[in-house]
Amino acid sequence: MINFPTSLDDNTTLYVAVNNKRTALTSNIDASTLTIPVLATTGFPSSGFITILTGTDITVAECIAYSSVGATQFNATLRGADGTTAVAHTSGNNVDLTIVAAHHNTLKDATIAIEGVIGVTGNENFVRVSSGSAVIPQNTVTNRVSANTVVASGSLTVSGSPVLIGSSIKAIIGGGQITVVTGSNNITVSYTDTDIPTAIVGARGITVISGSNTVIVSGTLPSKSTSTFLTSSILSAGGIGTFNQTFNNRALVRKLTVTPSDGGANSTVIEFYTSSSFSAGALEYRATSSGTYVDNETWFHEDSDVTSKYHLKITNNSLVNSQFTIDTIEEVFEP
Repeated sequence: MINFPTSLDDNTTLYVAVNNKRTALTSNIDASTLTIPVLATTGFPSSGFITILTGTDITVAECIAYSSVGATQFNATLRGADGTTAVAHTSGNNVDLTIVAAHHNTLKDATIAIEGVIGVTGNENFVRVSSGSAVIPQNTVTNRVSANTVVASGSLTVSGSPVLIGSSIKAIIGGGQITVVTGSNNITVSYTDTDIPTAIVGARGITVISGSNTVIVSGTLPSKSTSTFLTSSILSAGGIGTFNQTFNNRALVRKLTVTPSDGGANSTVIEFYTSSSFSAGALEYRATSSGTYVDNETWFHEDSDVTSKYHLKITNNSLVNSQFTIDTIEEVFEP
């Protein structure tokens, strides 16, 4: 009996078949014997079926189900298996691994079970993609409406914290499959930001909300924090400075700007660390800049020292001395 779709099948439930496997009985057995003595079981599957032909009528073959083997015996669970008749057999009779009806019927049942989960054309219960990995919208997805499922007609609820991607796309970050929303839909977007998201980002890409949709937006609008910090010292040409600056710990940094006081400071390395040790293992963010540096990509800072600080190292590879102003816009997570 197959396990799917309750659980996955394996070699035991779907059986293993091999070619040209034959041994022989080493003693007589009656119709109820469950320990089947043979010359050897080498090469036979660890469970499945064996067939024994009677010595008097080669048209009568008994199928025996077994669950384990020893070096010279099969441990049977059922005599007269798969619709055959249990009979007595004589020492020396051949014991074979032959394909019986159960081998085929088990695979047949497993195939039907898989088809039942997948569905049929036009009513597939999975996300179809093209050869280029683009999601193919479909007419309906029965009982599969979620934030990680293609929807062509119905309602969809999406929740998350939108972030800025590049300079214009406001998106909800998710960890699942790409979500495509097309057709006429009611879309409820629960968010915690000041802008309505224009895209949903999953682990495999960006999906844009399109079509004739009614978008219902709800959620809280937390205020963003901003930090401005001027380095406490002027970095000489070729100099390195480290700074531990009070900061909103566990923060999603939405924008970072580093501005040199001297326009000639045209070669700078900017590094943020999670600890005041400034060790390589604590490196969190690194960038090189020429002049003023602006990064609109979102990145996450968490202070492992739990001192609510960010730990900044600036290397001034320029030929001029300069101070640096660091500006950030961040969103703070609850501890």
